[in-house]
Amino acid sequence: MIEKEEILSKYKESCEKVNSEPHRCLVEYLEESEPESLDLVIRGNDKLNFRKRLTDTDMQVIQVSITPYAHYLEHVDLRYNSLSDMGALALAKLLKNAPNLQTLNVQGNDIHADGAQQIAEVLKGHERLMSINFNGNCIQTEGSMSVTELLFTN
Repeated sequence: MIEKEEILSKYKESCEKVNSEPHRCLVEYLEESEPESLDLVIRGNDKLNFRKRLTDTDMQVIQVSITPYAHYLEHVDLRYNSLSDMGALALAKLLKNAPNLQTLNVQGNDIHADGAQQIAEVLKGHERLMSINFNGNCIQTEGSMSVTELLFTN
């Protein structure tokens, strides 16, 4: 059983340390969802998040807060937010500890080749991974090749 109250407390503390407002979507999820699984779903194109899209700083705070529980992560959907390579690095650090990850969607962010490579590198060996989506990012040939290599090694 996942102690979501503990995760929420750690997340709020981490936000306070960097003088950042906790993301309402994540707070509501941790307060209201069932304790059997852990998903990270903050869609920037959702009407509730449209004005408060996830930034690199937000992702860094989430990474610090959730990494101890990352082995429970199954689905990560961060589409249409404001993540760059810095946010992708924080996400990669989180996903490194998420062997049960099944889906990853970072569509429509501002991730370039370096960020895509960092994420792809940590996902090698994640045998449960079934779906990844980097559409709408600027990953170019280098990033695409890293993601393609990931697909052939898993």
